[in-house]
Amino acid sequence: MPAKAAFTQKPSPADTVNYGKYLVQVASCGDCHTNKEKGEFAGGNEFQQPAGILRVANITPDNETGIGTWTKEMFVRRFKMYADSSYKPRKVGADEVNTMMPWMMYKGMQQSDLEAIYAYLRTVKPVHNSVVKFQNKNNAIAKKG
Repeated sequence: MPAKAAFTQKPSPADTVNYGKYLVQVASCGDCHTNKEKGEFAGGNEFQQPAGILRVANITPDNETGIGTWTKEMFVRRFKMYADSSYKPRKVGADEVNTMMPWMMYKGMQQSDLEAIYAYLRTVKPVHNSVVKFQNKNNAIAKKG
Protein backbone atom coordinates (compact mmCIF):
# COMPACT_ATOMS: atom_id res chain seq x y z
CA MET A 1 0.00 0.00 0.00
CA PRO A 2 1.50 3.38 -0.90
CA ALA A 3 2.33 5.65 1.99
CA LYS A 4 0.47 8.89 2.53
CA ALA A 5 2.29 11.81 0.93
CA ALA A 6 4.72 13.55 3.27
CA PHE A 7 4.86 17.13 2.07
CA THR A 8 7.79 19.35 3.02
CA GLN A 9 8.57 23.01 2.57
CA LYS A 10 10.48 24.08 -0.50
CA PRO A 11 13.90 25.31 0.65
CA SER A 12 14.58 29.01 0.41
CA PRO A 13 16.61 30.01 -2.66
CA ALA A 14 18.95 31.74 -0.17
CA ASP A 15 19.87 28.24 1.11
CA THR A 16 21.72 27.62 -2.15
CA VAL A 17 22.86 24.01 -1.68
CA ASN A 18 19.55 22.71 -0.31
CA TYR A 19 17.61 24.65 -2.91
CA GLY A 20 19.87 23.15 -5.59
CA LYS A 21 19.23 19.67 -4.19
CA TYR A 22 15.50 20.39 -4.34
CA LEU A 23 15.76 21.48 -8.00
CA VAL A 24 17.82 18.38 -8.90
CA GLN A 25 15.13 16.20 -7.30
CA VAL A 26 12.27 18.06 -9.01
CA ALA A 27 14.00 17.82 -12.39
CA SER A 28 14.75 14.11 -11.78
CA CYS A 29 18.39 14.54 -12.82
CA GLY A 30 19.25 11.31 -11.04
CA ASP A 31 16.88 9.28 -13.19
CA CYS A 32 19.30 9.45 -16.11
CA HIS A 33 22.58 10.43 -14.48
CA THR A 34 22.58 7.83 -11.67
CA ASN A 35 24.22 4.54 -12.50
CA LYS A 36 23.25 1.58 -10.31
CA GLU A 37 26.75 0.10 -10.43
CA LYS A 38 28.80 3.31 -10.17
CA GLY A 39 26.59 5.50 -7.99
CA GLU A 40 24.59 8.67 -7.75
CA PHE A 41 25.09 11.04 -10.70
CA ALA A 42 28.01 8.93 -12.02
CA GLY A 43 26.50 8.66 -15.51
CA GLY A 44 27.00 5.85 -17.97
CA ASN A 45 23.37 4.81 -18.42
CA GLU A 46 22.81 3.64 -21.98
CA PHE A 47 20.20 4.72 -24.48
CA GLN A 48 19.90 2.92 -27.81
CA GLN A 49 19.63 5.18 -30.82
CA PRO A 50 19.46 4.26 -34.50
CA ALA A 51 23.15 5.17 -34.98
CA GLY A 52 24.39 3.38 -31.86
CA ILE A 53 24.50 3.64 -28.08
CA LEU A 54 24.47 6.95 -26.25
CA ARG A 55 25.60 7.14 -22.61
CA VAL A 56 24.81 9.98 -20.21
CA ALA A 57 27.51 12.08 -18.58
CA ASN A 58 29.03 11.78 -15.14
CA ILE A 59 27.94 14.95 -13.33
CA THR A 60 29.73 14.28 -10.04
CA PRO A 61 32.55 16.64 -9.05
CA ASP A 62 35.23 14.13 -10.06
CA ASN A 63 38.06 16.15 -11.63
CA GLU A 64 38.96 13.58 -14.29
CA THR A 65 35.67 12.05 -15.39
CA GLY A 66 32.95 14.35 -14.08
CA ILE A 67 32.37 18.08 -13.89
CA GLY A 68 34.90 18.71 -11.13
CA THR A 69 36.94 21.13 -13.22
CA TRP A 70 33.90 23.07 -14.42
CA THR A 71 33.39 26.55 -13.02
CA LYS A 72 29.95 27.80 -12.09
CA GLU A 73 30.06 30.00 -15.18
CA MET A 74 30.85 27.04 -17.45
CA PHE A 75 27.96 25.05 -15.97
CA VAL A 76 25.46 27.88 -16.42
CA ARG A 77 26.73 28.63 -19.94
CA ARG A 78 26.15 24.99 -20.96
CA PHE A 79 22.45 25.41 -20.25
CA LYS A 80 22.11 28.98 -21.46
CA MET A 81 23.71 28.38 -24.86
CA TYR A 82 20.35 27.04 -26.00
CA ALA A 83 18.56 30.22 -24.88
CA ASP A 84 20.63 32.36 -27.26
CA SER A 85 18.36 33.66 -30.02
CA SER A 86 21.01 32.72 -32.59
CA TYR A 87 20.80 29.01 -31.65
CA LYS A 88 18.98 27.01 -34.28
CA PRO A 89 18.36 23.30 -33.68
CA ARG A 90 19.21 21.11 -36.62
CA LYS A 91 17.68 17.86 -37.72
CA VAL A 92 19.72 14.83 -36.65
CA GLY A 93 20.39 12.34 -39.43
CA ALA A 94 19.81 8.60 -39.15
CA ASP A 95 23.55 7.98 -38.86
CA GLU A 96 24.03 10.65 -36.17
CA VAL A 97 23.53 10.63 -32.41
CA ASN A 98 21.29 13.02 -30.52
CA THR A 99 21.72 13.92 -26.86
CA MET A 100 19.21 12.58 -24.37
CA MET A 101 19.57 15.72 -22.24
CA PRO A 102 16.47 17.89 -22.72
CA TRP A 103 18.47 21.12 -23.07
CA MET A 104 15.58 23.00 -24.64
CA MET A 105 13.41 22.32 -21.57
CA TYR A 106 15.99 23.82 -19.23
CA LYS A 107 17.28 26.72 -21.31
CA GLY A 108 14.85 29.17 -19.70
CA MET A 109 15.86 28.45 -16.12
CA GLN A 110 16.93 31.36 -13.99
CA GLN A 111 20.69 31.76 -13.67
CA SER A 112 20.34 31.62 -9.88
CA ASP A 113 18.56 28.25 -10.14
CA LEU A 114 21.31 26.84 -12.35
CA GLU A 115 23.91 28.18 -9.92
CA ALA A 116 22.07 26.44 -7.06
CA ILE A 117 22.11 23.14 -8.99
CA TYR A 118 25.82 23.59 -9.57
CA ALA A 119 26.39 24.32 -5.86
CA TYR A 120 24.54 21.16 -4.88
CA LEU A 121 26.35 18.97 -7.42
CA ARG A 122 29.66 20.19 -5.96
CA THR A 123 28.62 18.55 -2.66
CA VAL A 124 27.86 15.06 -3.98
CA LYS A 125 30.43 12.30 -3.74
CA PRO A 126 32.90 12.44 -6.64
CA VAL A 127 32.76 9.20 -8.61
CA HIS A 128 35.55 8.26 -10.99
CA ASN A 129 33.59 6.88 -13.94
CA SER A 130 34.94 7.50 -17.41
CA VAL A 131 31.93 7.43 -19.72
CA VAL A 132 32.20 6.55 -23.40
CA LYS A 133 29.52 8.94 -24.56
CA PHE A 134 28.80 7.33 -27.92
CA GLN A 135 29.48 4.01 -29.55
CA ASN A 136 28.26 3.57 -33.10
CA LYS A 137 26.70 0.40 -34.50
CA ASN A 138 30.14 -0.84 -35.55
CA ASN A 139 31.44 -0.52 -31.94
CA ALA A 140 33.65 2.44 -32.84
CA ILE A 141 34.01 4.84 -29.95
CA ALA A 142 33.33 8.40 -30.99
CA LYS A 143 33.89 10.46 -27.84
CA LYS A 144 35.05 9.78 -24.32
CA GLY A 145 34.46 12.10 -21.38
